[in-house]
Amino acid sequence: MDDLAARGVRFSAAYTPNPVCVPAREAVVTGRWGHRYSCLENGGAGEPHGGAVLADGVRRTRAVGGRASAAVPTFPRLLHESGYATFAAGKQHFRPVRDHRGYGRMELSEGQPAFRQDDEYLLFLRDRGYGYLTQPGGPRGPDYYVPHESVLPDDLHITAWNAQCCAAFIRANHNRPFFCTAGFFKPHPPFDPPRSYWDRYPAESVTLPHVGPADTAPDAPLDNFLLSQNRGKNIDAPDEARTRSVRSAYYALVEQIDDGIALMLDTLRASGILDNTVVVVSADHGELLGDHRAWGKRSFYEGSACVPMLISWPVGLPSGVVRYAPISTLDLFPTFLSAAGVSVPEAPDFLDGLDLLPYARDGVLPDRPGVVSEYGQARRFKLMWRWHEPGLNGQARAQARAWKYVWLANGGREQLFDLTADPHELHNLAGSDSARCQQAHAHLADWCRATDFASALAPDGRLLSMPFEPIPLGEVNKQAPSWPARDPDFRPDGARPR
Repeated sequence: MDDLAARGVRFSAAYTPNPVCVPAREAVVTGRWGHRYSCLENGGAGEPHGGAVLADGVRRTRAVGGRASAAVPTFPRLLHESGYATFAAGKQHFRPVRDHRGYGRMELSEGQPAFRQDDEYLLFLRDRGYGYLTQPGGPRGPDYYVPHESVLPDDLHITAWNAQCCAAFIRANHNRPFFCTAGFFKPHPPFDPPRSYWDRYPAESVTLPHVGPADTAPDAPLDNFLLSQNRGKNIDAPDEARTRSVRSAYYALVEQIDDGIALMLDTLRASGILDNTVVVVSADHGELLGDHRAWGKRSFYEGSACVPMLISWPVGLPSGVVRYAPISTLDLFPTFLSAAGVSVPEAPDFLDGLDLLPYARDGVLPDRPGVVSEYGQARRFKLMWRWHEPGLNGQARAQARAWKYVWLANGGREQLFDLTADPHELHNLAGSDSARCQQAHAHLADWCRATDFASALAPDGRLLSMPFEPIPLGEVNKQAPSWPARDPDFRPDGARPR
């Protein structure tokens, strides 16, 4: 990834449109805000938020299990229809699981499929003598956040398999236009690095989480839902040894992904097409890793909401450049189409994101004052607004300050962070800067009206709020693989039926 940053453009303030897997991925593949089709949490919902349903299927269409209907075009579909060979390997989180959404081919590794036959990675392991493993990517359930060394050889690990699939696709299709998605499952938990990678990050060498006074106050955390998330992962109050173990395993898994990216870059180079291939590295969300005494995602703290974004295209973009204005992974859809020379269908407000190529190439700032992120429903509902003040346009970067405002519907609570002075978000300024909070609140309310998010607004036009109530902690994760009970070929001892 360092090589890609040196050869391309790095966006230092890239954010997910929703800090959890399914809604973030749906937003990227459709180019639309998840609230337009009721996809605000992993479980989805049933009906679109507010207003009428448009007959043309362009703006707000009926939701299907928390995803956009088939009437909404996806960027893989538009690329495929324009002559691109389209391929996806790894985790996609599509529903139904085999719905290709425009990919001509998919080879999946979803982690916990309902049926082994739906998961190429599990079939790959079965055919190599590891079919008896029910959780080859590490244990779920109560040990979800307890790191374990991988039980597989390095070259059979889920990350290595994903990179190998993509490299094979590139070799077979390098002589025609193609789009390839490497959906690396890791470093998502369970944390199961191969020993050869884990040894590179001794536990005593990793940094500890960022925790400030507000995170240890009697009413902490202000976002009460984080306590429920910790409980589900069975990591309410880990000691320092476990904290270091999780963080070191996470870093090891990222290092392994880096080697997977290197394999794909080497394949592009050997095929003679590296310089004219657009390579993008990003993610659906981050991981708190103990920052603010919280673990997982579903938060607007930087560790969860801010994601990597690298774009390398040697013949089309400058090298070694950093862009500082906030952007969103929602912008990937129009950026992909622009790079491929594929026209966006002519329809009003077809996409919610912006083409990043003018900003990446020439520094032309995106035509918006900042970026928004959304999450949840009812008491879990919250919004984030991230902006610079004054704007970067015409100002030296040193003069611009980075701000973040968060609205929590549960109790109508607010967070305000000066990220320039407080990059680890240890000092909530909402109580001392009411004027800036009011301005940010008004901006988010206007954004809700502009994007047809009527259910996010109270009758008085302010953002939705309700009297504070603690969100129930719930139970510890009890997930277990279900596919073995449905697979007549499964044998715990690895034997295949005669």
